[in-house]
Amino acid sequence: MNIMKKYLFVFGRNPDVSLAEAISYFVARNLIYKIELVVEELAIISLDETFFKGKKIISQLGGTVKIGEILSEGDYSDLIPYMGSSSKIKYAVSSYGNPEYTLEFEDYLKSWFKSERIKAQKKKGNLDRLMPKDISSDLIEYLVFGKHIARSVAVSKPAKYKQRDLKRPENDFLKNTSIRLSKMLINLSQVKKKELLLDPFAGTGVILQEAMLSKINVIGVDIDNKTVHSAIKNCGWIKKEYNLKTNFKLIHDDSSNLAKYIESNSIDAVATEPYMGPYLENMITHNAALITSKKLEKMYFSVLSAISKVLKRNAKVVIIVPNFRTKKDGRVTFNFNALLDKLNFEIINLDKSVKFPLVYADSDSKIERQIYVISKK
Repeated sequence: MNIMKKYLFVFGRNPDVSLAEAISYFVARNLIYKIELVVEELAIISLDETFFKGKKIISQLGGTVKIGEILSEGDYSDLIPYMGSSSKIKYAVSSYGNPEYTLEFEDYLKSWFKSERIKAQKKKGNLDRLMPKDISSDLIEYLVFGKHIARSVAVSKPAKYKQRDLKRPENDFLKNTSIRLSKMLINLSQVKKKELLLDPFAGTGVILQEAMLSKINVIGVDIDNKTVHSAIKNCGWIKKEYNLKTNFKLIHDDSSNLAKYIESNSIDAVATEPYMGPYLENMITHNAALITSKKLEKMYFSVLSAISKVLKRNAKVVIIVPNFRTKKDGRVTFNFNALLDKLNFEIINLDKSVKFPLVYADSDSKIERQIYVISKK
């Protein structure tokens, strides 16, 4: 019997991508879910309580900042906000869009703690909501969204990402895919534990390493010999550091030659951030963007053609396509959809609420990363 409970998911930047990642994560693990409500960076999702493990889920998702268990929806008059045994606690209230209701709930908390003779110290911050770095393990955080009250049950640990970046033996931050984005791409591929994931533009191997941490076997390819050796060191380090049993393999070659090294019908999923042209210090001109896009289109065609020869049937390819922001506020890219038609690929959409491509970018990004999930027809 499924025991469904509602949870509040708080996403970081690019909430559309974060929602798609969460759904893909649930699908890959056969978790029963229902999207109840989505508003900007927030989503209320029903999940089977029996299989819900908040801390594990948030550690494997790149785009989710907090997960809260819904305690009430509109009437908290009978709510018991704390069921622990301590008579002295620390708490905080993070508001997501309803300041008046938040103040009312805070008054209720104070009254309830007083009536129960609990010494409750409220943590104050500069903002109306706490960031993950501000939340200690002994702090109870309540989340107010509309007229929903939730209690945080899992919070992301960005400091761990930073530590991993710093401890990694080899880094090239012009080539590294961020840990956050790496996790998103891996989860969007719906690859499962012990399966084989390919990154044909491996760089220093961040996507490979994050996949290995999820007990996924990996193959990486890169055209630069020095970068391949860096990826080998990094994957070897993470395997030893975390005592992993997963396997990794690095190949030094152009990714259009995949079939020389990888058996046909052997790859379960692809997750990759391809080469997207020369490093840009400033916005690119329209003509320069057209020239770069034309060159990249040829590269994408040859690599996707090679990928199609090694993919298993129904395997998903998660790939980023650049959209260049130009100096005159225009955007330039190539016709990726036409390329997919030529190669007999199709876009795979998730649920009714998610349509690809999704844009991963900040307001000042020189390149918008368009994330596609595709599969062979």
